[in-house]
Amino acid sequence: MSQLASPSESTLNLKPIGTIKTSYSTKYGTPCQPASTKKSTTGIISLNSHSNYEQGLEDLNSFEYIWIIFWFHKNVNWKSKVLPPYGGKTKRVVFATRSPHRSNPVGLSLCKLVEVKGRKIIVENPDMPDGTPILDIKPYISYAEPIPNALSG
Repeated sequence: MSQLASPSESTLNLKPIGTIKTSYSTKYGTPCQPASTKKSTTGIISLNSHSNYEQGLEDLNSFEYIWIIFWFHKNVNWKSKVLPPYGGKTKRVVFATRSPHRSNPVGLSLCKLVEVKGRKIIVENPDMPDGTPILDIKPYISYAEPIPNALSG
């Protein structure tokens, strides 16, 4: 009988479903959050071909916002403490921030959905550098997710 590895010892294999095209060529010029940009920008997520993603997008146009789960592909190391861009001069623990310097560099952004065309998804104010691998897309469901008076650090 084979023995399975414990969850803490397991490895995950993730396969990007596509990439996003943005006007940000480096991570340093990219906004820190979708709502932090001064001017409105758009990004185009192109999903991979030959995976039937067109069918998986059929009902997405009925949502105004989508969660984009992505890989911080420009970061090569993680840090246990980071200096948040809007957090003063005090380092914070990485798990209390949205820093890209994570042990598993997974990002999450809430972007306004502009349009779905075939395998392309146009979004407003993405905060990802050009070429960022997209891992998944989920609809924002307003009745299930807002917490108006939640503490935010």
